[in-house]
Amino acid sequence: MAYDPDLVSRLHALFAARDDVEPRRMFGGLCFLLKGNMCVAVRGDSLILRLGEEGARLAATREHVAPAILGGRVMKGWATAAPAALRSDAALAELVGLAVAFVETLQRAAADQKIPSTRRRAGAAKSTKARTTGRRKRAEG
Repeated sequence: MAYDPDLVSRLHALFAARDDVEPRRMFGGLCFLLKGNMCVAVRGDSLILRLGEEGARLAATREHVAPAILGGRVMKGWATAAPAALRSDAALAELVGLAVAFVETLQRAAADQKIPSTRRRAGAAKSTKARTTGRRKRAEG
């Protein structure tokens, strides 16, 4: 199971009255985008919240909430709420409300905006190593 279906159901219920929220599979879980911007994500049985740097710092002072870590790196402006912080619907609604309040301050994401790919695009610059190797070959040949 990549993410907790019960937590996802509770989030769907919280966002049911909004027509500007879209769920999307990302980062091994399910993200909820608000006006095209990532707002919250369910990963395993935890909730990742987009709160901005100050909001994430304040949220991390709460019990069972910590800075979000993805791929071994701390994600600035994000916090992770453990299942113990999400037991009641009121606690979940409060944390999600903080994320919604922050994301509503952001500009609406472009409809065709895509997350950058790690693959090299056609015409993209080669890495330094590839450029150096190319120069050596030309000098030798």
